[in-house]
This record gives sequence, structure tokens and C-alpha cells, in this order.
Amino acid sequence: MKDCISLAGFMGSGKTSVGKALLPMLGGYEFIDLDSYIEAMTGRSIPEIFENSGEGSFRQMEQHALEDIFMTGEMLGSKTLLSLGGGTLTNEACARMIRRKTECFYLRGREETLLANIRKEPGSRPLLPEGKDQRARLSRLLAERVPVYEATAHHIIDIDGKSVEETAVDILMTLQ
Repeated sequence: MKDCISLAGFMGSGKTSVGKALLPMLGGYEFIDLDSYIEAMTGRSIPEIFENSGEGSFRQMEQHALEDIFMTGEMLGSKTLLSLGGGTLTNEACARMIRRKTECFYLRGREETLLANIRKEPGSRPLLPEGKDQRARLSRLLAERVPVYEATAHHIIDIDGKSVEETAVDILMTLQ
């Protein structure tokens, strides 16, 4: 098992929730949610960063944050469970780092599952605002991102019809 495990997938796939459920099962790992890390680093919320600085700037922040996390983790010899943002892997440099430095799990869900999960937290997704074209936008983003998720991940875990805990157990079983 690598010293760093990453959870990738589309928004609404449960990366943070699954990570929090998986953490005590792993023992000895530190949990880092990349979005929360960036918010702490910048003092701004993700929607605020998107609104004021744009997606390109945010993707650069993700890359710098990952570089910092990996450098610090390697220096300290710490084990890390990392929850990525839904678009982190769209930055080629980030995808290469994740593939090389982590054991990456793609949490794969059907469009209906992801949309239902996203709608539980309205207003929290800057790239998928509420409205009549939300499903169409989700479909377009998925079509762009799924090939990147699949090319980067070492393992694919299906989330449809499973609880957060069941998904965490699936990851744990794959690691063992």
C-alpha cells in the first residue's frame, strides 16, 4: 500500500464522505480534503475563488496545493488519504502527480446518482449551478472527465446503490 491514497471522481461521488469513513479503517493516515486545504491556504471559499479568479486560476491553486502536500508528506514520512476535487485531474500535471505518487481510486457513479447527490447541497458547485440545464451540463462535464478519471486511477469503485460505508469497505478490501 502506498503512503498516499487518493479518491477521485465527479462532484457528488462522495469523495470527502467516503474518505472520512475510510480513515479510521486504515489507521495511521492523515485525511486531507483538497478543496478544504485550498480554502485554508487562500482564506476564500471555492465558489468565491471561481467567481473572482476563474477556473484556470483555481486549477493552478490545486496543482500548487498538491505539490505542497506531497513535498510535506514525503519530508515528514506521513501517510495521507487525499480527497481530490472533481476537476483536479483535468490539469495534466495534477493527473501525473496523482498517478505516480498515490494509489488512486475513481469513485464512479451513474449520472442519476451524481445529480441526486449534488442536489442535496444546492449552491455549492460553481461549475454546476442549479437550473434547467444542470443535467445537460453534468452530462457534458462527465463526458470530458470520465476518460481522465479512468486513465489516472489505479482502481475503479462503483458507488451506485451503496452507502458511504459500503464504498469505504470496498476500497479497504481492494487495498488488502
